[in-house]
Amino acid sequence: MPDWIILLLAFPFICALIGYGTNVLAVKMIFRPHNKFRIMGITFQGVLPKHQRHFARLLAKIIVREFVTTEDLVRGLSRPAVLDSLEEALRPLVSQVVDAIRPTLAEDKQALLNPATVNMVVDQVVTQLRQQAPEIVEALAVHANEHLNLKDVVTEKVVQLGPDGLERIIYEVSKRELDFIEYYGGIFGFMLGLFQYLVLQILGNMALPVVGALVGTVTNWLAIQMLFYPREPTRYLGLFEYQGLFPKRQAEMAQRMGGIAARELIIPSEVFDELMQGSLPETVTEAHVVALEEQARTRMAPVMQMVDSMVDEEARPAMRQSLAARINEEVPRMRRTLVQRVSDHIDLEGMLSRRLVNLKSSEFEQLIRGLFQREEIYLIIYGGLLGGVIGGLQLLVVNWLEVSG
Repeated sequence: MPDWIILLLAFPFICALIGYGTNVLAVKMIFRPHNKFRIMGITFQGVLPKHQRHFARLLAKIIVREFVTTEDLVRGLSRPAVLDSLEEALRPLVSQVVDAIRPTLAEDKQALLNPATVNMVVDQVVTQLRQQAPEIVEALAVHANEHLNLKDVVTEKVVQLGPDGLERIIYEVSKRELDFIEYYGGIFGFMLGLFQYLVLQILGNMALPVVGALVGTVTNWLAIQMLFYPREPTRYLGLFEYQGLFPKRQAEMAQRMGGIAARELIIPSEVFDELMQGSLPETVTEAHVVALEEQARTRMAPVMQMVDSMVDEEARPAMRQSLAARINEEVPRMRRTLVQRVSDHIDLEGMLSRRLVNLKSSEFEQLIRGLFQREEIYLIIYGGLLGGVIGGLQLLVVNWLEVSG
């Protein structure tokens, strides 16, 4: 068989191999190697592991700017289901507080704190707390970012994932897209192989490495473009319809990204525990109890009138000390209970997913490309470099055929 037929048949398949191989290697080189190692004085490390903290800060910035803030999480506390759960948790606590006051009263007054009276006090306190919940939640929300910087939380979570964890969650969201880059590298390479054969005939053997670099660069660039464009389904040549993979799978990706963020990056129980530690005093003192009394006189006048009638002025310091001590005993358990109840009713995954789904295609594109813009450039560069190397190997094969022929 003549050499020119062998080359004509071989070049498309060789270029398909170049396109596929360079894309596979380029994708792997984004993530691998996880740790630095040196060969002949040159340091190698995957792009994402090398720039993980930069990626973490960028991801955190986008999440907090576009999807959820500490204020959003706190404002979620005003939902009826959350308030119902908090009321259920607060009732036994208020009863315990009343029990703590009982020993400080005179014996004749203690008898007045019968179950019916205690239930009335508990109902009054819980009702007032529920009525004031929107105001309390809003006050907490306004200062939420002062107590907890969600960007710092997400950044540290991403860094703690390490290279293995980061690679895992990226593949969990976009494995199909990464596979697409690899497979279409082969398809585009096959098409460009025909062009490379023409280049060989026109420009000669020495053009092979140059064209190999062109094949590696162009196939990677084309595959990336096809991930995003066209944004809407478009029919080509009246034969087939195509839409970029990312806009086509926006809803599915939104659910996965929301799930990952809620599961691994923004954990409501940890966020609310941190907020409570920042919002609640470390130790409740008699001064705190006095402040609570003043608020109660404004918001729960009937309860405070009953307290005034039962507690003599000289007995008040002892009552306040006893009350503060009991609250301090209950704070750790109360915080755990409240955090758990609140976290169970915050649908962070749904919140994030809905916001991602509702983004316009152009906004979703900006989000994804903004995260991987640096990696996208490396993907194209690696494709060109590896294509040039393989083109050089092609040159050796062609020269060998010429010499052996």
